[in-house]
Amino acid sequence: EGRLALAFDGHLRGPSDFYLIWPRYRKSIALQAVTAWMLAQTAGN
Repeated sequence: EGRLALAFDGHLRGPSDFYLIWPRYRKSIALQAVTAWMLAQTAGN
């Protein structure tokens, strides 16, 4: 779980990277699931 969070955070660390990949994944159920998981982790901490 920690490794996934680090990989995801590293992948989206740069705003330019975020806007570059966002159009491709904005409708992805997987991204929504990861986003929900990250929000849950943040709330848990």
